[in-house]
Amino acid sequence: MKLALIETKPLRTRLGFAAQMKMYRRAGRFIDHASEIPAEPVAYLAEQLSAR
Repeated sequence: MKLALIETKPLRTRLGFAAQMKMYRRAGRFIDHASEIPAEPVAYLAEQLSAR
């Protein structure tokens, strides 16, 4: 995933955008609801994006 693309998004939407892109890359679809992604991968993405 390109960090430069994520960095173009407002801070408050970066984590959600990154989660959507990762889901699309892995499953070939976007999520319908945030609860579809377990807490552990979300925490990992947040750590990578310094979004905590």
